[in-house]
Amino acid sequence: MDFAPTSIRADTRGDERWLEVHGDLDIDGAAALRSAVEECLGDPPEAVIVDLTDCDFVDSLGLSELLRCGRDAHLAGAALRVLAPHGHQARVLMDLSGTAGALQVIPA
Repeated sequence: MDFAPTSIRADTRGDERWLEVHGDLDIDGAAALRSAVEECLGDPPEAVIVDLTDCDFVDSLGLSELLRCGRDAHLAGAALRVLAPHGHQARVLMDLSGTAGALQVIPA
């Protein structure tokens, strides 16, 4: 079985930097997200939006990395928000783990 690697598409929308995650937010995806967020925080925007709409799966390492990126964004003076539709696997994980509030989850 072949798995497509995680890709992250970056876009600037006004004062926000959007990161669209495609694929899985697992050990490899977490490393890709970390790099993308670090690049955004080099010149911190008002907010970094991590769009998980097209993300297929988030595991505990991916969730941990989202929390770490949120902390790093806060320390850099930016907000980190996560876009995840209701019922999406990532949203269910964040709701069940109690991290949705800390990640400033917004519905799609």
